[in-house]
Amino acid sequence: MTSVDPGPGDEDDGFGSWGHAPHSHRFDQFLTATAGTAVVVVDGVEHPLNVAAGLWVPAGVVHSARFEPGFAPFVHDVEAGVLAAGSAAAAPVRVSAALRNRLLRVAFDGGCLTTVLAGVLGAPGGADAGPRGEDALAEVLRLARRRFEDPVASEVAARLRENPDDDRSLEEWAAALHTSSATIRRAFHRDTGGSFSTWRTALRVATSVTLLGRGVPVGQVARSVGLSHNGLIAAHRRWLGRSPSDVRAGAPRTGAPPAP
Repeated sequence: MTSVDPGPGDEDDGFGSWGHAPHSHRFDQFLTATAGTAVVVVDGVEHPLNVAAGLWVPAGVVHSARFEPGFAPFVHDVEAGVLAAGSAAAAPVRVSAALRNRLLRVAFDGGCLTTVLAGVLGAPGGADAGPRGEDALAEVLRLARRRFEDPVASEVAARLRENPDDDRSLEEWAAALHTSSATIRRAFHRDTGGSFSTWRTALRVATSVTLLGRGVPVGQVARSVGLSHNGLIAAHRRWLGRSPSDVRAGAPRTGAPPAP
């Protein structure tokens, strides 16, 4: 879950005009700012949040926050244990202009922020690297293999797993399944936390990794998953931080497509 400049939350969230009372989460959390400043307090230590400074807060760590006027938060929640910041304690993260712009671009495009953060969080307190290949790929595979509770989303997902090059729009899927595009859109959001387009791209990237590992040429892989050659390159760089050729060079030579 990602939040960019949210408004005040419910009283149950402990949110006030001044900030957050001491609390913890069941999930890991990355915090930074798109504007203004704030201070997050963990074990009596004050950690600044601003456009150049962020904070990684692992699940279960009690923290409070003090917001200054004009503070606009950027928050991304991650399932506990998916990423590792090298410590079970809160850790500051340097946010360069390049990283900040990439986070915002991926957030607004509906991409996978966890893959962007995977490399950065490998070195608390300063590293500004790209996503680590294994962590990024693991996140893509988790999303592509997600089991759907909603029967409509499950049907669409099953068909796309069989034919990832199927490029039908939500409206076309809705017509084929005698439902509405809004119903499918809501179903994917409930079951994945993101959009239909985001999940389909994750599936295509995951499937392409398997095909690349089998030695299939990049152009043929792109066609097999419904992307142009340049589209496949862009998807790999955005989701995995590597080109398809780099992925193929480091991929195992065997594998199976994403499981339903």
